[in-house]
Amino acid sequence: MSCRTVQPPQRRIEAEWKDFSVNCLVGKITPDELRDLRRIFYAGASAMFRLILIELDAGDEPTERDMDYIDSLSNEIKTFNDQVKAGRS
Repeated sequence: MSCRTVQPPQRRIEAEWKDFSVNCLVGKITPDELRDLRRIFYAGASAMFRLILIELDAGDEPTERDMDYIDSLSNEIKTFNDQVKAGRS
């Protein structure tokens, strides 16, 4: 009998959180703030997931409407990131 540990499925959101927290937060905030920011990070991921699931058309292939919707989400995120870099958000 093997005692090998079964690896969990890939956790992409967790990987993004770890990258963000290591590169942007370590040493700058308290453990309580880190916990709260992780919750906020996952709330944002959950909101994005809902936005995508609710709006995309059914079917296996993306429609033009799907692509326009994804582009609008991408543009909104890019605009926000630009505002952050400029100190406006």
